[in-house]
This record gives sequence, C-alpha cells and structure tokens, in this order.
Amino acid sequence: MERQARGERVRESRQMPTVALLAFSSLVASTALASPGPHATSSGNCAETQAAILKAAQPVYPSAAMRFVQSPISVQVIVYLDAGGSIKTASVAQSSGYADADASALKAATASTYKPRTVDCKPVDGLYLFKADFAPPAPR
Repeated sequence: MERQARGERVRESRQMPTVALLAFSSLVASTALASPGPHATSSGNCAETQAAILKAAQPVYPSAAMRFVQSPISVQVIVYLDAGGSIKTASVAQSSGYADADASALKAATASTYKPRTVDCKPVDGLYLFKADFAPPAPR
C-alpha cells in the first residue's frame, strides 16, 4: 500500500500477526499444556483428543496503538468450550500490556471456531489457549 507523505511516496507494509494455538489438557488453567495427538484410554479402543481449532480468525494488527512498540509482543487468551465446541467464555490470560492488542486477540479468539475435547469418544467441556503474536512493522 502506498501513501503520500510530504510530497514523496511512502510504501507501508501491513504485517499480519501470527496466531499460535495450543490446547489445555483439562479444565484447570494451571494444568500443563497437552502434547498433540490422541492418547489411548483404559478401554484401549477409544482415544482422548484435545480441543482443537477448526478455523482461526486472524487478529487485526492495532497499528495506531502499536506505532512505538520496538519488539514483538504476544497475547494469550483462554477460551472455555462446551461439549459442542461453542465458546462459553473467553478472557485474556496473559496481557501484552497494550489494550488494543489484547482486544484484537480476544476478538480473534472468539471469532474462531473450535472442535471440543473428547474423553472416551465423547465430547466434553474444555479449555483452549489461543495465542496471538504481534511483530512491529519493519523500519522505513
């Protein structure tokens, strides 16, 4: 994208934030993050799976609020899912220190779609950790 600045053309780069997505292994937020992949259960014929994201919404880079940020920042959002994969609640678990970045990550987390956790082949309520990383724009 180009714009005019004091009679000269300036090329702006819009840097998209990246989204890293992790699933919690239980309903307790302090529980260690689960390893990916299915886990065998005691019945042996059914697998436990962690909550997963089906379609991740990309957070919008809050350029006006972030113009003075010199290093990458990240936001972590805890998403509480019901057994149907619908979002019950979502909240910022680790703030970036910038309200606009936190709000953008929260909005993206709640706009995403999820698959619920399963135990003994049945969907159950669970938590999902949605992480958005914001890198500052490249210097001009």
